[in-house]
Amino acid sequence: MKKKGYVFIILVILVLSGLLMTLIVNAEDGNLIANPSFDEGLDGWKPFSETSSIVWDNTKYYSAPASLKVEYVDERNAAQLSAPIVFTDETVTKLEVSYQGFREDAETNALVTLQLAITFNDGTKETFYPAELRLYPNEAGEWKQKSALYTAPEGKNISVVQVYLINNAVNIEGYNKSVWFDDVYLAIPEENKRIEISGLEPLMVEQTTQAIVKCFDADGSYEIIEEGITFSSSNPEVATVDVSGCVVAVGVGKTIIRAQYKQYYAEYELIVYDYDVNLVQNGSFEENLDGWVPFNATSQKERDTEMYYSAPASMKILYTTETNSFKQEPYPELPAGVTHLKAEYKGYRVNNNATRAIVTMQLKIFFDDGTTTTHYPADFWLLPDDAGKWVHKSTLYAAPEGKTIKHVQVFLLNYSRNAQEQQGVVYNTPAYFDDVKVTIANVPTSGDDETKPFTINNPIIDRESGGISVQVTVSPRAGSNGGEAVVIFKLMDGNTVKSLIGIKGNIKEAKTLTGQFFGHSGDQYSVKVYVWDKLDNSLDSTGVNLAEPVEIN
Repeated sequence: MKKKGYVFIILVILVLSGLLMTLIVNAEDGNLIANPSFDEGLDGWKPFSETSSIVWDNTKYYSAPASLKVEYVDERNAAQLSAPIVFTDETVTKLEVSYQGFREDAETNALVTLQLAITFNDGTKETFYPAELRLYPNEAGEWKQKSALYTAPEGKNISVVQVYLINNAVNIEGYNKSVWFDDVYLAIPEENKRIEISGLEPLMVEQTTQAIVKCFDADGSYEIIEEGITFSSSNPEVATVDVSGCVVAVGVGKTIIRAQYKQYYAEYELIVYDYDVNLVQNGSFEENLDGWVPFNATSQKERDTEMYYSAPASMKILYTTETNSFKQEPYPELPAGVTHLKAEYKGYRVNNNATRAIVTMQLKIFFDDGTTTTHYPADFWLLPDDAGKWVHKSTLYAAPEGKTIKHVQVFLLNYSRNAQEQQGVVYNTPAYFDDVKVTIANVPTSGDDETKPFTINNPIIDRESGGISVQVTVSPRAGSNGGEAVVIFKLMDGNTVKSLIGIKGNIKEAKTLTGQFFGHSGDQYSVKVYVWDKLDNSLDSTGVNLAEPVEIN
């Protein structure tokens, strides 16, 4: 980043071991280096030795009008300040340093870096050029910002510092390239400054977003930084980030988006999802029960390696006299704009007669406006008729119109509203859960005919429950008040209707409806869904279409 204005210093010629020294009195913009961007030729800079070759180059630079080019020579080569910097403040213990560098060579291990030579108040010395200040072969061919923070050893203060811009390839055969330096920055760091990355949130594959870097002062005020930032992604196979901070999601997983400004760093752990990615961590309990915490102090669970749907284990939730449940923590933040979730699990219920027992998976939904709701419809429960076998349950959740889902938390429940039920039935048995899964639903919508009063959305088909189950959401079209209608599910074998289900109701708001066909299995079946004005008891029944039909394969 090019600094606006020049450093205000007083030059005092001191004869100390034959060296000219610069006495620092004040630096208006914090930069202790005069002519850091080489606006005034190479004033303030000189070659490291008689054999060093440095050039003012106005054909290649990071910020106009020029840069300092350190050419290759056979011996150690560098540019240095014309005079070292002397600190009159006896309490200086930290320095921040940065520069822009351009390296030609992409093959050798030549040392290309900025180096500080530091003298302490006790006369001892130290050099500083850590890995993060070096330009590496894989960074060749483009301008790179490098920065670092130096801290003096405990009990020592910095008295003098010299700056070197190094292009050194002694003993490296075949190296003969130049290096360019620009916008050299050295300052006493301002305490309590920090940067943050904003503008990032979880993404779906192929989505993009823009990282924004804010630099905060101790009082909480900040400025948005637009130049001099270096961005990186720890896993480019998940997301890439360009020099401007534009982030592109390319694959499922996690990556660290990092921003570096001067000596300051900020990081954001970016999660990238796709529609088939399970939002539930450790949903099959393969090694332990990590990520699942009790609903209350009396909740009890076990990892059962003898009873499971898929090896090696399930979660066994024991019966307790109070509400017994386990929930997932932490729970994920979702990408912006999510409106539908699909949830499913495999469950095993032991008790076959306690009708008031609630054995199910529950979703707690957190919306973008701060409100919440729960979702565990009756057809998502394990009922007495399901007892004694593993049963697959699934459901589709659709957010109310105008809301999007920010977070989702999963609960696994096994409890009875009343331990002692009517007719003397007592509920006191465990339940088992396996393959717990929640995904962001990809919800194709039908209905190009806007004259029809209803739409059919969010179709899901399940062929794993001993038959074929289909779920859809039927909604009044925007501007329509809805009304009486019959939702038709037709089980089709090619062009032949094998079975038909009709559900009649007054549909004035979105309703999720399920049609279940038992005794049928196989991929040859599809289900056609209609909204009609009427229905008789014939497979050949027809009605007036009140929505565009949907066929689910």
